[in-house]
Amino acid sequence: MNSINLHKRKLLAALYGYLFLSAILERVFGLGTLRHVAETGAFCPFHFFTGLQCPGCGMTRAFFALAKLDWIPAWSFNPLSFLLFALGLAYLVLRKNFLLYLPSRVQAALLVVVVLFGVIRNQ
Repeated sequence: MNSINLHKRKLLAALYGYLFLSAILERVFGLGTLRHVAETGAFCPFHFFTGLQCPGCGMTRAFFALAKLDWIPAWSFNPLSFLLFALGLAYLVLRKNFLLYLPSRVQAALLVVVVLFGVIRNQ
């Protein structure tokens, strides 16, 4: 068996396992994981196990909106997309991972912002 077929079989096994586990979680605990994947097309392990939105939920849709200069939909999908977009632009301009060189207080502040956003969006 070549490696491509083995890879496909593992991928299929993982997909079937995910669908089986999702069906059980949906039936037993009422978690809408299959509905979430069907509606958004995205799989988020945090949402899968908790039923809550992680700080990154909606980021892909927000980036597509930002690419089309649609500011309001981008904000509605995920307000953190503006911060991440700005950091990404700065990385492209500076050509180095400047986040590693930020003072630890600034890094901690960014982490606090992300965690607080995750808590607030699930209220």
